[in-house]
This record gives sequence, C-alpha cells and structure tokens, in this order.
Amino acid sequence: VGWQDWVCNIMLTGFFSTYFVWTFAVVYELRWLNNGWWLLLVVFATSAYDTMAFFIGRTFGTHKITPKISPKKTWEGTIGGFLGSIPAAIIIGYYFLSLDFFQTIILGIFIGILAFFGDLSVSWYKRYMGVKDMGSWIPGHGGLLDRIDSHLLVILGVSLLINKDIIYQ
Repeated sequence: VGWQDWVCNIMLTGFFSTYFVWTFAVVYELRWLNNGWWLLLVVFATSAYDTMAFFIGRTFGTHKITPKISPKKTWEGTIGGFLGSIPAAIIIGYYFLSLDFFQTIILGIFIGILAFFGDLSVSWYKRYMGVKDMGSWIPGHGGLLDRIDSHLLVILGVSLLINKDIIYQ
C-alpha cells in the first residue's frame, strides 16, 4: 500500500464524514419546517423507495445495474422503487404540504433518483474500502448504514430544492 492509497483513503473518509455530519445538521433544520412534514416526506418517500426496490427487485429482478458495486441491484428493483417514492411523495406533499400535484410527482421522481445514487455511492465506498457490512446491528442486512444510505443524499437534495425556492414551502 503506497502513500497515494493513504491519501485517497483519508480524503474519502473526510468526505463521507462531512457528508454525514452535514446531513444530520440538515435533518435538524427540516424537522422544524412545516411542523416536520418535510422531514416526514423525505423519510417516508425514501423508505417507500427502498422497500419497493427491495421487494420488486427480489421478486422480479434479473437485469443487473452495477454488479461490481452493488451485485443485487436490478433495473426492475429500481423501477419498483419509483413505484414507491412517487405515491409516498404525493400523499405527504399534496395532502399535508399543499404542494401542486404535478410538483409532488416530480418530487417523487427526484427522491427516487437521489435514493438510488445515495445507496449506490455508499455501496461503492464499502467496496472501495473492502468492507461488506458496515455493522452488525441488523444481521444479514449490511449494517445500520444500509438503512440510512439512501436517506442521506435525499435529505440534502430536497433541502436544496426548498432553500432555492424550487419547491415552495
């Protein structure tokens, strides 16, 4: 292992550490916005994405997306994830945040895209570091990080939309 590998590892660890801390700071801010409905929307729609992607992918998934990074991730599961995130965003966004119906559909798609890349980025990081599971709190599941990896990028992305007034509060 050369010095370049050490520098790369330190930079990646610093990036992901900052990523986690920044995300949790944003969660703190989102919990106050519209009585916490924005935070609930993010958590609910991302969890719906993850759950539907898992079940649809496990049941119907045959076409792998990135076998070297995330060997079980399939196109079918990804589409299933969108079938979860879009209705979840509609339920919270339209009925509780009074967003436009079309906005909630776009928001559900946006959340699905970010959830996919959030999960994929953490999977890549785990493969790069040579670690299969980041913990044992949830046995056989890849650890606690696998439960929150999709949420991290979604929280930051939706917060950016809100703060730039792309989505109206």
